Amino acid sequence: MEKKTTLFNLTWPILIESFLFMLLGTVDVFMLSQYSDDAVGAVGIVNQVVGISGLVFSIITSGTSIICAQYIGAKKSNEEKNRLVGAALQVNTFMGIIMSVIMYVFASELLKFMELDADLMVDGMAYMEIVGGYVFIQAVVNTFSAVLRAHGKTKTCMAITVVMNLLNVGMNYVLIFGLGPIPSLGVKGAAISTTVSKVVAMFVMGIIMFKVVIKEFRLKYLIIFNKIEIKKILNIGVPSAGETISYNLASLVITKIISGMGKTAVTANSYISTVTNYNYLFAVAIAQGTAIMIGWKIGAGKKEEAYRLCINSFWKGLAASMTITAVCILSGKYLLGLFTDNEDIIKIGITIFMIDIINEVGRAANLVIINSLRAAGDVRFPVCAGVFSMWGVSVLLSYVFGIVLGWGFVGVWLAKGLDEVVRGVMMYLRWRSKKWQRFSQIEEQ
Repeated sequence: MEKKTTLFNLTWPILIESFLFMLLGTVDVFMLSQYSDDAVGAVGIVNQVVGISGLVFSIITSGTSIICAQYIGAKKSNEEKNRLVGAALQVNTFMGIIMSVIMYVFASELLKFMELDADLMVDGMAYMEIVGGYVFIQAVVNTFSAVLRAHGKTKTCMAITVVMNLLNVGMNYVLIFGLGPIPSLGVKGAAISTTVSKVVAMFVMGIIMFKVVIKEFRLKYLIIFNKIEIKKILNIGVPSAGETISYNLASLVITKIISGMGKTAVTANSYISTVTNYNYLFAVAIAQGTAIMIGWKIGAGKKEEAYRLCINSFWKGLAASMTITAVCILSGKYLLGLFTDNEDIIKIGITIFMIDIINEVGRAANLVIINSLRAAGDVRFPVCAGVFSMWGVSVLLSYVFGIVLGWGFVGVWLAKGLDEVVRGVMMYLRWRSKKWQRFSQIEEQ
């Protein structure tokens, strides 16, 4: 598979898929902004909380993706790959159900913990109970996606995301604003459309995976407790997901700090994050495509080729991120104007776009190199370095800059940018040291 597949062939479908996935969130924000700014603020906070469930699922999907890619490179048997997939589905589905129950039952308590403004609580509860209550669907979708990508089926994932977006946009229009006999549901309508589109994606992905990619898969792999495979996944997945978990938990604390700054800051953060997410879109695609190929190369014992691939991909990702960020800075006023006419939010946003260039310099290194380190099996270093930087730089300085020094929302974004740069430098030096070459999961197993 590796010989027939280039980085470009893997990356461009991931790029389009990532763009469309981000667009899914942007469409929600844009349509809700036409409904009310308060709705946008409420959904922004809820998505931070719901995002924590994704961290739990990433433990399994990270391990599955890494081991599956290395199995493919090492030409492991279909039996071994099927047991791996069965184990991943068992654990992620179970954890997904647990997270769904927690999100639904404790919705009010979670939003109060995030200090959600009382004016936003009704909308927040409506969104949380639906999107959070059905978050187990995302667990299954993430597992299917990890397996499909490890097999190089990035075009398939892209096509499914297109369908999911089209469905979401159509349902958003009808359910948020109402149409004919269908009443306007506002935030609740956005939650329903988002959830239904994910259900459709889950069924389509499942059919393709079991009918096309792993046709030998049998029900027994889901029924039998796959202890050995689960242990393998957790051995890789827990430390591999640790960096992502730390990042998102730190982001949750920072969001809590922002919530304490008032309703304008919360809403501004939702709009600004929606726009700046596109700045690292190319880096995300390059990072994921690179990780797949490095997994294949490590499995095949081609470590020097893996080394050169990561370095080249990093510079490509950095160049792309800088270009898009520059466009964002030049057109920031007009981009934010698509969502709101609040001059205070637009003024803050333009300043943040200037600061975000610091963010993107470090983020390009973090995205490409951290994914490469994971694919090579070096999963612990990113966690240790990440915990140190995220909490010692991002969270600490967010409080110091934003609260103690009184720089507010701008100070928080400056702290986040410094964190990305510190981690980026550490990751670059780690890859150049080649210490990761001694971590071969295939050899250890």
